[in-house]
Amino acid sequence: MSPRPRFTSKIDQVRNAVLGALLRPLRWFSPTTQFAIGFVCLIIFTTLVLSRWPYSIRTLAVPLVVSVAYFAVWRFVKYRSTTVDLLVSPSRAFALVGSAILFQAILMRLGFAVANAIASQSTRAPFNESSVWSFTIPFAASSLLLTMLLDRQLSLLAAVVSAACAGLLAAQPGPAILYAFVSCAAAVYGLKKYHERQSVTLAGLFVAAANCIAAMALTAFVHRPSSVYAVLVAGLFGIGGGL
Repeated sequence: MSPRPRFTSKIDQVRNAVLGALLRPLRWFSPTTQFAIGFVCLIIFTTLVLSRWPYSIRTLAVPLVVSVAYFAVWRFVKYRSTTVDLLVSPSRAFALVGSAILFQAILMRLGFAVANAIASQSTRAPFNESSVWSFTIPFAASSLLLTMLLDRQLSLLAAVVSAACAGLLAAQPGPAILYAFVSCAAAVYGLKKYHERQSVTLAGLFVAAANCIAAMALTAFVHRPSSVYAVLVAGLFGIGGGL
């Protein structure tokens, strides 16, 4: 049998060339130094994403919390690598988990900013509430990615960290943390094994259903008084966030 052909697009070639040029100076350092530099960069970038402007004394606690969270992730990755074959080294697995958490934090920061902007321009309830628009944010993106590429337990840990990041960014931390964790958990357990593209589609539908139920429940019990129309709109927005 002839070997299976590998397809690489021009975008992949350009991306690999750019990353190779940017990361070339890091090859001069030892693997331990490279890991330390990447760890510090993750902390700095995540802190900048999660910090609110204008900065205050409370902002000083953000890098401490982020550092503790990434250190816990690193320790769990090392522990998990001793019990499960992750197919990559622990440092590469941590780099993937950490970059996924950072990507999710950036996505949530942009999502909350857009939700606040749209809600401020609306005059009719429930469209004038940013918490309702925040249901459309794809909280489960990083969890679904890690479930496909690495491990379910590592994906669940990233879900916990992502939910905590959602609490730091949202105006109402409690409902945001609960909704984000439900969405991420649905992505973790909604995809058993990635065999074909249909698996991701089914996982997205499962996340959409979980988002719909969670959004409707939060709107009904947290936002009181709430009408049936507001609950249905929240469920529809939750479906959009899952899809």
